[in-house]
Amino acid sequence: MRVLIVLVNWNGWRDSIECLEALRRCRGNFDVVLCDNGSTDGSLEQIQAWADSQLAADTQGPPWAHLLAAPILRTATYRNLAKPAATADLTWLTLIPTGGNLGFAGGNNVGLRYGLEQDYDAFWLLNTDTVVEPDALEHLVARVQADPSIGLCGASVLYYADPSKVQCFGGSEYVPRRAAGRYIGYLQPPTPAPSPAALEGKLDYIVGASMFVTRAFVETIGLMSEDYFLYFEEMDWSARNNGRFRVTYAPESFVYHKHGGSVGGSSARSRPSRTLIIYSGVNRIFFTRRFYKQHTLTVLAAIGLDCVKLAARGHLFSAFSLMCSALKGFSQGGGAVAAEAATQ
Repeated sequence: MRVLIVLVNWNGWRDSIECLEALRRCRGNFDVVLCDNGSTDGSLEQIQAWADSQLAADTQGPPWAHLLAAPILRTATYRNLAKPAATADLTWLTLIPTGGNLGFAGGNNVGLRYGLEQDYDAFWLLNTDTVVEPDALEHLVARVQADPSIGLCGASVLYYADPSKVQCFGGSEYVPRRAAGRYIGYLQPPTPAPSPAALEGKLDYIVGASMFVTRAFVETIGLMSEDYFLYFEEMDWSARNNGRFRVTYAPESFVYHKHGGSVGGSSARSRPSRTLIIYSGVNRIFFTRRFYKQHTLTVLAAIGLDCVKLAARGHLFSAFSLMCSALKGFSQGGGAVAAEAATQ
C-alpha cells in the first residue's frame, strides 16, 4: 500500500519541522506533501531550508543547527523512537503553497487532490502539531489491509505533554442533541487499549489529528467539505459516509498531539480563543441543520447554556460572540464566515 501523508501548515514551521523529523524515522512505503495555508511567518522558507540541510545556528529566529546532528525528539520521552540515519532521503517531501488560508478541509484537500493525481492507495491526514512512532504507519496500513471494507482508520492519540494519558482511541462518539463530540478513552492510560471491535459501535468519527483514509473512500464519498473552514469537517465526512465504509482504529499506532495549541483555550478555566468561539458556534448549528435537523432546538439550548457558563466565569464578550456565531449558523457555515472576514 503506497501512502501519501498530508500535512497542513499555517504559521507553525517549528511544529511542522518536529513532525517531519518524526516522519523521517517512520517505516513504510510513503511520501509526504506539506500544504502551506498562506503562512506569513516565513514557514515555507524555513521548512525548505530544513529539507535542504541549510539551517544553521545564525538562521533568523531560534537556532536550528542541532537538527543536522541530532533528533529533535528525546528517545526517553516518546516511548521507543529511534534516532534517524546520519543521512536522510528527503526526496519524499513535496511543499505546496495553497495561496491563502483555506482552512482545515481546504488545506487538506489540496494534498488529497495532489495524491489522487498520483497512484497512492491511501492518505494519512496528520496534524503538524504531532509526532509519531516509527511503526505508527505500519499499524494503520495493516489494519486497513486486513479488511477492504474499512475506509477511515484512527490511531491511539496521546497527549504530547503527558504521553501517559490518552486524548482518544481513534476518535469520538457524537452527541447530536448537543452537537458535540466525546473522546473515546479520554485521559485513560494508553495500555491496555480496547480492541477495535469493542469500539467500532461507538466510534462515530475519527479525530482530525490523525485520519487514515483509503483512496476508495475519497473517490466514493468525496473530498472534505470546505463549508466549515475549521471544526466539524471530520464529523461531516463520517456523516456523508453513512455506513458505506467501516470506521475503525489501530490501537498500536501511537500519535502524540499538542492538543489545543493552535486555537487556545484548551483549559476548562481559560478564556476560549476567538477562533474557537466563532467557528465552533457557527458550525454546531450549521452541521446540525445539515444532518440532524430535528436536534436544532436542543443544540441551540446547549449553546445557550455554554454562554451562561462563560458569562459566569466573567467572559461576557466570549459568551456574546458564541451566541452571535451560533445564530449565523442558521444561514451559513464557517467557510462563508472566513470568506467574509478575508474581505474586511
